[in-house]
Amino acid sequence: MMVPVWGARHTFGRDVMNGRAGARVTLCRDRGNAMLQTEAGTQVVSAADPAGRVDSYARPLRRRDKPSRYRRFQALQWPLGLLELCANFRAEEVRPGKRQMCTLYPVWALRYWWTACALMAHAQRCGGACTVVDLGCNRGMMKRFVPFQDTLSWIGLDRNIEHSRLHAANYQGLHECDFDDPLPLPDASADIVIALHVFEHLQRPEFTIRQIQRILRPGGILLAGSPVLPKPLAVLQEWRFRRQMETGRRHMRRHRHAFWPRRWVNLVHTAGLTTETLCGTHFLRWTGFVLENYRWWIRLNQLWGALFPSLGSEIYLQARRPS
Repeated sequence: MMVPVWGARHTFGRDVMNGRAGARVTLCRDRGNAMLQTEAGTQVVSAADPAGRVDSYARPLRRRDKPSRYRRFQALQWPLGLLELCANFRAEEVRPGKRQMCTLYPVWALRYWWTACALMAHAQRCGGACTVVDLGCNRGMMKRFVPFQDTLSWIGLDRNIEHSRLHAANYQGLHECDFDDPLPLPDASADIVIALHVFEHLQRPEFTIRQIQRILRPGGILLAGSPVLPKPLAVLQEWRFRRQMETGRRHMRRHRHAFWPRRWVNLVHTAGLTTETLCGTHFLRWTGFVLENYRWWIRLNQLWGALFPSLGSEIYLQARRPS
């Protein structure tokens, strides 16, 4: 019996990402072996050890029919192999340079990893085609990070569209718009909305969150993230931002707002969304740090972010529109 899994070693991660993007691809486990299942057939890609075990990160997600509120430790159950699967993407699209590419599990990429895992978990539960709206799509980095997309339809929104890069990423729709204006999408048209490091730049985050609620289908989710600070420091930093903008020392497109965990919860609540997951990501980010080659180091950072969200450097949230 084959059981779907997400994790994979980089040795066949390149094969998954190159030349098979258009086909239906599923990573499976059969009698302890990692399998790659495509429309053309099934092939063994990574043998298990003699005891019949597959690497700990190559395991299925634990799916919960009724997730508890504010799941902070959910990311600790997700496999880290997706970071290895997307090594080619990291080399070509995000951070060129020796230091950025010398580690297997770079902390700076955890924002994409967390969002991709949450997105794929929701798509699995839906069991069919999903429409993903990428708010602030930039160069399409988030879309390029998700390896299996045969059931996903992507729509990109941003203030300035880089058409050459985004068309290469195969978005099904692109819209150039200001997020402080109504979003150019119909009501209940999206299953997933992604907003990574967008809200801290907005003039009216309350308006934008209501627009996101409008375009989400019942049962759809918002995956959002931002820098985070404890409330006293965040209030002080936002006051400093306002003073700098009033005196012309801060560009209007730079950070305007500072967030702490409760502010995120209150923000999505004003739009009628229910917070399901809220967690920090890491306590130490040092590009090229040798410990980023070890899964236990990433898990330790994630545990810190789960225990102390306001001290996790960045915070990520999953919120759902009630059915």
